[in-house]
Amino acid sequence: ALFRAILGIGIGAEYPLSATVTSESSEKETRGREIGLVFSMQGLGAVTASLAGFIVIVALCKSPYTTEDLDLSWRILFGIGFFFPALIFYGRLTMHETEFFEHVLDHPVSKFRLI
Repeated sequence: ALFRAILGIGIGAEYPLSATVTSESSEKETRGREIGLVFSMQGLGAVTASLAGFIVIVALCKSPYTTEDLDLSWRILFGIGFFFPALIFYGRLTMHETEFFEHVLDHPVSKFRLI
């Protein structure tokens, strides 16, 4: 339960962060399309994860399935599932701030006229 809570917090932070970074770094003409692509990747990820699970189970497990086969399968899938978030985490750590964010840091909100 603890690890599911940590996972939920991480995913809950990643969704709006990816949309914000995409929105701030894209041109006005392509912003809607790029935001749509960001959120459509959730569906693609779900399909890819299901396909990976199917491939690993079919490749490793003999019929009828044994506990040892399934135990190895979920461990391999867990390792595959760890690789991509680790890659994204590294990317987030090394990512430069967007020009808009740096502009806001250089010009505090008090200098802007609030509407």
